[in-house]
Parts: sequence; C-alpha cells; structure tokens
Amino acid sequence: MFKGTLEDDGNVNSLSGDEAKELMSLKCVNLEVKAWLADKDAEALRCQKLLVEEEEAAQKRMEGSP
Repeated sequence: MFKGTLEDDGNVNSLSGDEAKELMSLKCVNLEVKAWLADKDAEALRCQKLLVEEEEAAQKRMEGSP
C-alpha cells in the first residue's frame, strides 16, 4: 500500500520510486478498463440500433401483409 500522503487537492505527496511505478501501473489498468467499457458501450448501441431496425422492418411487413 502507498505510504505517501494524499493532499486536499487529490495529489499524492512523497511517493517512493516503487510506489510511483505501482500508481502509474494502476492508472494504466484503469485507462484500459475504461477503454474496454467504452468499446462495450459502443457495441451495445450498435446492437440496439440493429434491433430497432429489425423491429421496424418487421412492423412494416406486418402492416403490408393481408
């Protein structure tokens, strides 16, 4: 765990070299997770759009059938 102190503005003061490396590693992992989530959100939106298009096409087919 980090031995540095957290200041009021959210900055960390006086980290050791290993702590700084660990913090940077965690920040990188956090960014990777955020990017993965954004990709999954975009994929979900694409799927939702396709589903709406399919539902609209099915509705038009039903309206046009005798």
